[in-house]
Parts: sequence; C-alpha cells; structure tokens
Amino acid sequence: MHAYRKFVQDEMDKRGWTAAELSRASGLSRQNLSRILNDDRDVLQRRPEPTTITSLSRAFQLSEDAVLSFVAEAMGFRSERVSVPDASALSDDELLRILAERLRKGSRDGDEDAAGLEREAQPDGVTPLVGGRRPRQEDYGRAADASGPSLLEVDDARAAARGEESQDPGSDEPA
Repeated sequence: MHAYRKFVQDEMDKRGWTAAELSRASGLSRQNLSRILNDDRDVLQRRPEPTTITSLSRAFQLSEDAVLSFVAEAMGFRSERVSVPDASALSDDELLRILAERLRKGSRDGDEDAAGLEREAQPDGVTPLVGGRRPRQEDYGRAADASGPSLLEVDDARAAARGEESQDPGSDEPA
C-alpha cells in the first residue's frame, strides 16, 4: 500500500468515516475514492488531479501541501513533512503569549530577529531593545520588511490587550 492510500485511509479511520462519508465531506465521487482506497500498488504512478488534492485537504482540514507530501512519498520522492499548527484556531491572547515567549527565547539565545537586529528584553520581559535602546521608527520599518506584522503593530496590539495607549516608537515616554 502506498503512502497516499495509507494517508487517506488513516484520516478516514481517525474520524470514523466510511467512503460514503468522505465522499459527502469532500465532494469527490465514490468511484474516485474507490480507486484511491483499492489501489494496491507500492508506488503511485501519477499525481492525482488538483481538484482531488483540494477536496481531500478541505475534507480533512489540512493544507494542500500536507496532502501533496503523501502523494510525493507514494510516487517515490523523498518527503519531509513538518507539522504546522493552524494559528487561526488560537485566541489573540494565546498568539500574544506565544509571540512573547519567542521574543524572550530569541533574546536569551542571542538570536537575531528577521530584520537582523539583536533583540534584548526590556524590563517588561517582552519588548525588545535595539542596541540597548527602545526601537526607533526605522527599526520598525526594517522588521516589517522581513515578514509578518511590524513591530509597531505588535506593540500596538500588546498595548491594546493591556488596555493602554500605544507609545511613539522613537520615545521612551507614553504618548
């Protein structure tokens, strides 16, 4: 049994689904699912149609890349899957807690952030110092260019969560 068939069967088993239930959840025909579930070859000969990948990923609530990694493995390609949790299921408070944890961990490990700035924790244990000072506006721009929300957006979200007004990034005094 190849990895793609095993993946589909395992996902169905986790949910206690029959082929008919997967057909309803995915929108795939029973004939299509029967071909997948009865494929006894050791190696998958060709990639499934993109609509099949999309339908299975939607039904199993996984990314298309996760499904494709099993297809690649079934076709004989080496595939290294990385489990990535769905951040949309987390509350804002939980996301802020995780971000704060990463900022603290990064500064303890001497890591640099995505903008290449050395990060040291301020007395609040969360907000990074840049070169021993509070970040300036140009520091925020460099971090925003790297990816994800800018430091300014993170600081504003953190201040809003604490019920405070946000601070001017170039100043050490509240606005």
